[in-house]
Amino acid sequence: MPYTSVQIINQGLGKFSSSKIEQIDPPRNPLERQCAGYTQWKEHELAKRRWVFATDLEYDLPYLGMTTDRRVNLHKYQLPTTVLRPIRTSGAEWKQQGRTLLSAYEDLTIPVVLNVPEGEFDPLFVEVLVRRVWQETCNFVTQEDTARERADIAYDDAIREAAKSNAFVIGPEAISSDDNAYEFLTGRGG
Repeated sequence: MPYTSVQIINQGLGKFSSSKIEQIDPPRNPLERQCAGYTQWKEHELAKRRWVFATDLEYDLPYLGMTTDRRVNLHKYQLPTTVLRPIRTSGAEWKQQGRTLLSAYEDLTIPVVLNVPEGEFDPLFVEVLVRRVWQETCNFVTQEDTARERADIAYDDAIREAAKSNAFVIGPEAISSDDNAYEFLTGRGG
C-alpha cells in the first residue's frame, strides 16, 4: 500500500494517542510545525543505511566536464538532488567534493542511496519512519520525559526487525584510510 507523508506522520502520532495532523506544507498549528521536520527525518533515515529499496547499484551521474585537482585533470560529475549520498565500494576511484564527484574515468556509474518517494517505501522502512516520528514528536506532545525512552526502544525494535528481514545492507562501507586510496589524483592510478 503506498503511503503519504501525512499518513506516516499520523501513524507515528498514533503510537502515543496524539491528535492527528492534516498537512505539513504549510503547517497551520504547533503540532503541524513540529511535524514539518518530517522531510529531514525521512532523508536522514534513508541516508544512514543502505536500504535495498532506496539503493541503485548502477547510477549514471550527470557529467559536468573536466577539472583539475592536485595538478591532475579529472572528470567532474554532479550528484543530483535525488541522490542522498554515494556508496563507496572497495577500490572506488572517485573523490567527493560537496555535491560533485571527481574521477579519472570518463563514464562514472556508482551505487547510490536515493531519496525515494513514499509510494516506493518498503513496509519495514515505513515502520522505522513511523517510530522516528514518534521519537521526534512525543516529548512535544506529552511533555513526559519517559515518553522518549519508550519511543527509543520501539525505534530500536523496528531497526532490528528490518535487519532480520534483510531490508538494508548490514556492515560498513569499504572506506580506506590508506594514503594510496586516491592514487588516481596523483596520476599514478586509473
